[in-house]
Amino acid sequence: MSSDKARGMSFVEVMLTIVVITLGVLPLLTSIGSTGRTVYSMGKHQLAALVARSTLDRLLLLPYEDCRKKCLEMGAEINVTDDAELAELIGTIDFEHRDYDRMTRRIIVKDASSAEEQELMFVIEVVVSWPVPNSDEKRDFSFKTIKYENRI
Repeated sequence: MSSDKARGMSFVEVMLTIVVITLGVLPLLTSIGSTGRTVYSMGKHQLAALVARSTLDRLLLLPYEDCRKKCLEMGAEINVTDDAELAELIGTIDFEHRDYDRMTRRIIVKDASSAEEQELMFVIEVVVSWPVPNSDEKRDFSFKTIKYENRI
């Protein structure tokens, strides 16, 4: 008589298979999570760049004295959505409003080193900041340019 061996996997074999599969899939899941955080961060940087560039472009279109005055008026840190012109622009672009709601913007004016140069140019820096989710940390993005007096 031949004895029939039980066919199938034992409990130990099943557990060992689960452990091996888990160890194989875990790095993949970790990589997917890391990629998601990177894409989110890149999106925030891109939005900050759009805000900074838009603000800087609006300022550079102004004549020299008006530009300097406007930069000094806009110098304090404010929420991006509190800037009426920028809020209107955001409304025309199909971005979700929540991407901007915690971003802030400030403008820094730096004068040239000599009195003679101060009448001819100044540096404008637009800094856009946003909080990092689940952290007390903030990230920021900035653009700088020089505004020259247009004397002919």
